[in-house]
Amino acid sequence: MRVCSAVLFRGLLFWAASGAGLYTLASEEGVAPPRQVLYLTTEFSDDLSPTRRTNLLGREILRQAVLIAARDELGVATYDQTLGEEPPDGVEVVRVYLREQANSRGTWRVRLYGTRPKSERRDRKPFFDQRYQFPMERDKIYAGLVPLMEEASRGELAKALEEGGLQKQEAVAPEGEAAAGRLEEALLEVDFIAQFGVVRAAHELAARKETAEALGLLARGYANLGLLTRHQFNAVGDAFTARSWLYAQRQMALHGDNAETRRVRAYAWALGGTLHHGLADLAESDRKNNPGSDPPGWLALVEPYCKTDRAATRQAGALEPSLEPLAVRLWFDLTSAYQIDEWTYSSGQEAIELLPTGYGVYAEMALSGGGLGRIRTGAFGAPLAFARHAMSSLQALPGLPEGVKAVTLEGPEAANEGLGFGAWFSPESPFSEQPNEAAAALEEASARSVSPGLSWSALSYLLKEEQFLQVANYLEISTNSAEYSLEDVVEAVLPLVEGHRYEAYIESFYYNLWTGSLDIEDLAEDMRIWDPRGNMRRMCRRLWIVDERSGRGLGERASRNRARNFTFRGMLEHYFPTSSRWKETSTSISPANVAVFRSIAPHSDIGVRFAVYASRKPNVEKVRRWEGQLKEDPTAFLNLAQHYRSFEENDADAARCLKRSLELLPTLAASEALSRIYWKKDFDAWLDSFQPLLESPSSGLSQGRAHDWLAYGYAYYGLWEQAHKHGEQAGATGAAWGMHAAADTSEALARWEESESWARQMSEAYPSASGYQWYMWCRRTGRGDLKGARKLAEQYFATEKAKPSQTFWISLGVYHLLEGDRESALDAYRRAHASGPTFTVTFMIAQLAKELGDEALRSEVLEEMAALSEERRDTEEFDKHKDIYAAGLAITAFLQSGEITDGTMEQIDTAMALVGDRVVSSFGYIVGKELIELGDVEAGEAYLRRSLVLPYREPWYSTLSGSLLAVRHGTSRPDDAVLTEADLWPERTDPGRPRAD
Repeated sequence: MRVCSAVLFRGLLFWAASGAGLYTLASEEGVAPPRQVLYLTTEFSDDLSPTRRTNLLGREILRQAVLIAARDELGVATYDQTLGEEPPDGVEVVRVYLREQANSRGTWRVRLYGTRPKSERRDRKPFFDQRYQFPMERDKIYAGLVPLMEEASRGELAKALEEGGLQKQEAVAPEGEAAAGRLEEALLEVDFIAQFGVVRAAHELAARKETAEALGLLARGYANLGLLTRHQFNAVGDAFTARSWLYAQRQMALHGDNAETRRVRAYAWALGGTLHHGLADLAESDRKNNPGSDPPGWLALVEPYCKTDRAATRQAGALEPSLEPLAVRLWFDLTSAYQIDEWTYSSGQEAIELLPTGYGVYAEMALSGGGLGRIRTGAFGAPLAFARHAMSSLQALPGLPEGVKAVTLEGPEAANEGLGFGAWFSPESPFSEQPNEAAAALEEASARSVSPGLSWSALSYLLKEEQFLQVANYLEISTNSAEYSLEDVVEAVLPLVEGHRYEAYIESFYYNLWTGSLDIEDLAEDMRIWDPRGNMRRMCRRLWIVDERSGRGLGERASRNRARNFTFRGMLEHYFPTSSRWKETSTSISPANVAVFRSIAPHSDIGVRFAVYASRKPNVEKVRRWEGQLKEDPTAFLNLAQHYRSFEENDADAARCLKRSLELLPTLAASEALSRIYWKKDFDAWLDSFQPLLESPSSGLSQGRAHDWLAYGYAYYGLWEQAHKHGEQAGATGAAWGMHAAADTSEALARWEESESWARQMSEAYPSASGYQWYMWCRRTGRGDLKGARKLAEQYFATEKAKPSQTFWISLGVYHLLEGDRESALDAYRRAHASGPTFTVTFMIAQLAKELGDEALRSEVLEEMAALSEERRDTEEFDKHKDIYAAGLAITAFLQSGEITDGTMEQIDTAMALVGDRVVSSFGYIVGKELIELGDVEAGEAYLRRSLVLPYREPWYSTLSGSLLAVRHGTSRPDDAVLTEADLWPERTDPGRPRAD
């Protein structure tokens, strides 16, 4: 249905960008030059958009309909700003500006202007103004909009363009003959360059005659281009998908609604992400099919893909070798959609072995492949593959301009020899300048020729955008778990992105954000993020701090205003950032959008996962129903277990779901969740929770994390030998947390040199996050190279001072105290106290005040804490932490009285036996130091040892305890004093407690 209120300004004079009249232009395709070409601008969505989130696919459906009206109805060559196309020299360029806006009443308004509309020029009116009624249901928007706009492209849009001044041109067939059979073969290649060639050739076929075959090739070729380019930081994938849908619809409109046209449209719907529409067209094609007719081979991929059946999609390729490359690419698409790191990496490894030109696979692996080694495969492998294969792909294109051929024939070249990480990944530098040189040659060729469909400048844009994305991923991954300057690397890659709209983002890697440098704000102050999408999340996160006039950071606004398409991958891209990958702007998926997603992908487990995620307090019947619907999503089973545990006495149901999750994929999250069910109840079952992960051949850092859990699990019961075996395995990962476990378990076994080595490695590898650890080790044990450790600690505190917090002031206070500067320590603790009083901060102020002779301050803070605790007595917070309050109030009374009595110490011991190790550790230091000050040295040192030897000790106060013991005895404990179960307090008496081997 169309609601008409069109205003056509007949005879409107368009603005020609060149300002010159028409003159003859030689075309490399052999096409006689036209009098006019159409250039359609794009109303890009930017991060400052105040009113709406752009539906990029909807926008592109409208835009591409205008281009089809000009190109296929009027015979005018077209150029599209979304695709980065530039009109050739020497022709009259007719510029058209499209403005579109949908409202909540189901009306999509389309306006066309011949001059750029400006808010300050109210007199400028559109020469076309039409309102289209679209389905309000989000899962039906595109199925409603595509037929409307395709019909409009053959009707009112073409008429409006012609009446507005665009001149219809007689189609002139290009010289030569494109072989449709070869194009069918090429459509199965997983290479956006090859698909570009297919589409150009299909446009030439259609220019001769719009046969069903030519339109089918266009629909499928553009569908492939959409699939293979959507990983880039732009909307080209949406433009290609919109063209695919419109050409599939055009084929049906011009050649009938039959089995063949339904199949082509099913293919277009499927690869564009509207899986439900693909299934509907497949069912209709079966109904319309002539008995005995053979369906095309490629159709075998469509149904399993629409049903999100990974195994069947892969099997279709195994049964027909010609389909295998595309089948594997679609299988990877379905697998990576789960956003499960291990699946993305393992399927990506298989995919790139077969598909070296599958650059989107590399990009997805770099974004969500898991551990550092895995994402490096994607980030560092892509430029190598691009350098090696892009030129040969270009050489194979029919009609490639001679100037471009000259570049491609030079062979792959390692242009930037100074890239350190390239040397880590491969003996050759990963980047080549040839793609950029080829892009420049393509732009020159495009300026001298007119194309019937896609111009060479569009391919130039795709090459440059791919190069940019690979540079961005390379730099992002280079900063992961590394804290050194990337200046040399940035210098080397900047020429590859010169002039790019996001060049400032690449320049930002000159600065180390770990140091808190804000120079990036000046660098990117004029930058805009156009058509923001979820796949740009790393760029948004890096630019989060850049202030702009709206009051929000550049990256924050872009993430909040990111586009959302109502397709399978579009909704995943938008809503999966609610996971740990996008903590800054968590966007909860509503039940209504869950229903939309489940309608679009009715067979997908991910829809069940979204339903589980969106439901905050489901009843047990609903949870059981979800469990029955799930097939293979380990994350969804994990989420179900969390719901089951929220019900009373449902540990058995939760354990069943967690074990199923581990069967599907051993993950740290499922192992940890299962282990919590058994912790302090059944130690053997607790150990078994981690076995699937430890036995998995490709668990990466997760396996190291399991060893970390096991190390401290054994340590909790004083089984330090067993703990150390796992601590060493955790340390071997090179992660800071792993080296911490190795240092702690070595320290417990009195392996002092080994323990210091781990602490030193930790501080040297991660100076901005762990630079203090080696220093603390030296102070805590009374051993080691204190002078060397102090240098790193000083650097750490100098850096952290730029971003103070309560935790920082506490750590700084401890540091000053360890250095003997009580005045500075007291000042730091008073700053921490200002952020919110806690028992430990209060006690530290009280003790430091006493040592500095300020009894008034000591009395004041203790009285304040006692009064505050009484005020909170009837609150939920007090009830939740009643054991900590009991211990804290007992110690407060002890410090206020300044007297040691059996009753006081019994009360403190009873209370402290009920709190966790970290609280015992911090309170143990306070009580131990106070007892020593009051003359009971033996009892005081016993408390200090309690604070020091606990496996889950508080790091700062256990260090103070060890340091105080070292001051008194030279070291925290004798060289040969290995910790045992007897050193723990209180005694571990849990059911199922393990025995020492």
